[in-house]
Amino acid sequence: MEMRKWISNDSTLMNHWVAEGFDTYPVDTSACLGSNKTKVLGMAWQTQDDCFTLDTTDLLEFITASEITKRSLLQAIAKIFDPLGSHRKWKQFVKNRVQEITELTNPNTWFHCPGKDNSSDFLSRGLSAKSLIQPDEEDYLPEFKSENSNIVLTLNSNNTFFDYLVNRINRFLTLVRILSYLLRFMPNCRNQEKKKGPLTSEELSEAENYLLKQCQLEEFSAEVISLMSLNEISNKSKISN
Repeated sequence: MEMRKWISNDSTLMNHWVAEGFDTYPVDTSACLGSNKTKVLGMAWQTQDDCFTLDTTDLLEFITASEITKRSLLQAIAKIFDPLGSHRKWKQFVKNRVQEITELTNPNTWFHCPGKDNSSDFLSRGLSAKSLIQPDEEDYLPEFKSENSNIVLTLNSNNTFFDYLVNRINRFLTLVRILSYLLRFMPNCRNQEKKKGPLTSEELSEAENYLLKQCQLEEFSAEVISLMSLNEISNKSKISN
């Protein structure tokens, strides 16, 4: 394995490495922190003076970008004492959690709201103590919530509720029991006498037959349509023989 990005505070040694064809680390000569600067473990290393420095450009932009408050000062102090930016790893943590949630649920039901527009936390909106007693929520609503908008329904016509159950549940007996309760629920909504108690063998058998019919309908839809139309099954069908 070839070593790469060699760096040293000795200019003679660096010149020797360059002459020998070593892959040296590029030195940043920008005027931001002076010359001969390179990053080491989140800090700026001045190879010429052999000392570590802190780049305050981003810090000054952060402080001057918003009103100076106790919260912003604490955030600025955290940036000074956390040059590696370990607190930023929480963004990746949140990303992983959101990815897991979208995989376990229907992505069409989730919409993103930026944190700066989320008015659920009044303390983070900069309210005064007097306003906290009776906050006027309309004054702190984001623009997209205060404007009139059309309601659009998101529908997925390709997948049925049966497909949703089959994709979510990997145990056949569990699927049969859930479907049995659903088949019991529908007549209970129409009749005054509600059927209660544990599932009966008839209900389980009815649900199992329904599942088998749905599987047959999906795998042999053309054959089912032909039989319902009193036509013959095609010779190319899997069940023709």
